[in-house]
Amino acid sequence: MENLFQPLHVIALSAIYALIMVGVTYFVRGYGRNKVSFLLAGRDVGCVESGISIAATWIWAPALFVGAQKAYTEGWIGVFWFIVPNVLSLALFSWFAGAVREKLPNGFTFSEFVRDRFSSRCHSVYLFQFSALAVSSYSLQLVAGAGVIKMLTGMSMFWSSMLLSIIALSYTALSGLKMSVVSDILKMALIFFIGMPIVFLAVSHAGGVNVVLDGINGVSGNFTSLFSSSGLRVFLEFGLPTTIGLLNGPFGDQSFWQRAFSAKKETVIKSFLLGALFFALVPLVISLLGFIAAGTKLSIPSVQNTNVYAIYTYVGPVGVFLFLAIIIAGLVGTIESRLASIASLAGHDVIQRWGSKKETDSGSIRAGRLSMLFLTIISIGVASIPGIEILHLFLLNGQIRAATFLPTVMSILGVRLKEGGVFWGIIVSFLVGLPVFAWGNFNKDWHFIVGGSLFTLFASASVALLYSYRKAKKEQALA
Repeated sequence: MENLFQPLHVIALSAIYALIMVGVTYFVRGYGRNKVSFLLAGRDVGCVESGISIAATWIWAPALFVGAQKAYTEGWIGVFWFIVPNVLSLALFSWFAGAVREKLPNGFTFSEFVRDRFSSRCHSVYLFQFSALAVSSYSLQLVAGAGVIKMLTGMSMFWSSMLLSIIALSYTALSGLKMSVVSDILKMALIFFIGMPIVFLAVSHAGGVNVVLDGINGVSGNFTSLFSSSGLRVFLEFGLPTTIGLLNGPFGDQSFWQRAFSAKKETVIKSFLLGALFFALVPLVISLLGFIAAGTKLSIPSVQNTNVYAIYTYVGPVGVFLFLAIIIAGLVGTIESRLASIASLAGHDVIQRWGSKKETDSGSIRAGRLSMLFLTIISIGVASIPGIEILHLFLLNGQIRAATFLPTVMSILGVRLKEGGVFWGIIVSFLVGLPVFAWGNFNKDWHFIVGGSLFTLFASASVALLYSYRKAKKEQALA
């Protein structure tokens, strides 16, 4: 399947998609005129529109690739530990998003809430975390998309990454979040009306439901129970860190706070619940490709591209080309959300703290657009690191978000945390938990993987609570 298409085919496909989206900017051109419209789409995104956008933003590279990969290698157990935490995370976040919107009805970012609640240095920590997550997530999309393009056309990873980035920048920089929302709707339409029929066609050609059932326990057939030795290994190596990473996913991602602030206030909770429902259907259907590949004992040279190999085998080159269009739209759509999120951080938080004293709409929009360019350059550099893989970045994303998860939840719930505890707790989680987790993944040692995950999650909360308790006791003694 190597070099199935010419680079010109992908360039032409990408150019058509970019031209369509640039054309759509004509209808939303007013959204680039002031700060609220550029960064938050005017705060009037409807429930269904917002729900689709939330689902599409959550359907990033792992949803299109990891589901099929896990179905092939670890059967329904791998799929279970991927889909269930994903859905639960959006459902859990819905209430907290609604609560923050009530507390900060005219807010732009969650880091703004942190600055008001704690301090500037805590605000800086959250800005770093949100920005690091944006880089990691953007890079993940490039690794996934550029990897497929390289496999199918021979185009280098660097130029493939440049191509995907140029598409996203070409129109997101014009109208901000509104264009990202419009793109999300188009992305979901392509997935449901082209992608899913291709998957069902592949299942039919492979042998139907019986083949899916043959592969339900993975290509080895060993993954039969959540509580078997193999099932527990999947839980420890993948399920636990994935659950930790995904349950705190939206909390540590400005893309989702941005959608909470952009939706109509009374629809925030409903929008996220609807987004969870829309999302669940996608990896569930995509995973069928992994099951049929396992059921037919298909040899997969690169398991992270199981979906592409299955479509090529059972549908043919036309199916792969159509699926490639969906991959481009899907990954570019997630890149757009990262561009919009970094723009909100730069156009509101950064410019308020370090910009001119007199904030203007034009200054905020300009800062947002510059941040989009910087994010693109840095992410292309990260994606170009030799040997970097989708799964590595996916798990890293979860750990980056885990460091701030519990302090974020406790802050929203009104727990009386002291500023120093929040600051040093997050710092400890980053400096200790992330290196331990990275070491475990590099050496395939689940002890370090699990230990790093749990430390990153709980250290920030433990330090924050202990510090706050001791600080409160001292204050009482001095009173």
